[in-house]
Amino acid sequence: GAPFVPSNLPNPLTITGNPLRVTVGGDSSIQVYHSRWGSFGQVYGWEDGSADSGIWLRVGDELYGPDACFTGRSTTNLYIVRPWTRISQTGPAGAGTAGDPWVVTTVLDAGTTGIRVTQRVSYVNGQDYFRLQWDAVNFSGSAKTITLFHAADSYFANDDYGQGYHDPASGAVGS
Repeated sequence: GAPFVPSNLPNPLTITGNPLRVTVGGDSSIQVYHSRWGSFGQVYGWEDGSADSGIWLRVGDELYGPDACFTGRSTTNLYIVRPWTRISQTGPAGAGTAGDPWVVTTVLDAGTTGIRVTQRVSYVNGQDYFRLQWDAVNFSGSAKTITLFHAADSYFANDDYGQGYHDPASGAVGS
């Protein structure tokens, strides 16, 4: 069928590569499609145009995270999640090569805490994986303890069963 469009991701930007097509929402959410599986997204939520993925940040007792994951889902029963304040989102920039990968950059503020997070999603055309990088900066002028993490409800190959891994040599995690 026709490629699925992630209509419920806020301000989506798409890296259109092969075999992966990666769509990044303005709230850090990510949906990825593999050419082998067509319109089936690899992150749960693909059927309603969203993606249960993104970055979460705890600052003190406050938790910030992407909006696409919460509406009508169990996460709303676990925590009060405050939405990110999107500062900017750019891309995809680059040529899709190893020396100049495509990159979507999203800059988010955690409310008025003074913490700013930059997420970079990069992809080299032809690879079966993409890369994520985050930087957190404290502009508040006072010390803050934060916990930053990325999570995704994977749905690889149209299947709800998968296994994560950690590569100790590189520190990479994946599924």
